[in-house]
Amino acid sequence: MKTRMEKQVNRMVSVFTKAVMDQFGFDEIDAKRIERVYRKEKLFSFDSVAGGFTMKSGAFWEEYPMNKAVDVAKRIEHNDKMLEKEVTNSLINQINNG
Repeated sequence: MKTRMEKQVNRMVSVFTKAVMDQFGFDEIDAKRIERVYRKEKLFSFDSVAGGFTMKSGAFWEEYPMNKAVDVAKRIEHNDKMLEKEVTNSLINQINNG
């Protein structure tokens, strides 16, 4: 069961991703990638009172940096998959070799 805080964060993420999709035409997957990168880098903050968000700088609310964020997220996802595959192969080798 989700806590009240988790529900609130999910609502705020939804507000951000919907705004990105509506204003810039990104699909939902890329909008979520942008949100993850921007949140990790603290480029925006949620305003729970107003129910919206505030950008650290308006320069990040442009298509170019958002495209860069999508590229970064894709590289992270690719590296995570490669690391997961490497760890799995290592474990399989350890099991097979005794």
